[in-house]
Amino acid sequence: MTDVIAVSAAAVILVLIISAVKKTEPGIGGVLSVFLTVWLIFVAASLAFYFKNGLYVIGEGAVGEYLPYVLKSVGIGFLSQTAADICTDANERSAASGILTAGKLGILTVCLPLIKKILETAVGYING
Repeated sequence: MTDVIAVSAAAVILVLIISAVKKTEPGIGGVLSVFLTVWLIFVAASLAFYFKNGLYVIGEGAVGEYLPYVLKSVGIGFLSQTAADICTDANERSAASGILTAGKLGILTVCLPLIKKILETAVGYING
């Protein structure tokens, strides 16, 4: 919890500094903005690593079988949303829309084995 608060406070302060720099030096401000985004992605990835380890401890047994699908889907969702946000900030809304569509299809692709198991189970119950 304190890590998230500290990172959020640092990010807000850095955004204010970057906004001030962009007014006088737009090029440098843009580069600083990219560095801030990359830093935040690394921070989020390290937090996700700890989260994943905690989930594997919880997910032992029947739930653990489905955990990789959930983690892959969440990862695809975060990455595609981040990429789409970057495109939106660059006024490339059509590219952002395409990225989000590709992310959704990627999630569906990752989940195909789960969908197959659900359908097999349903057919098994129907056929008795």
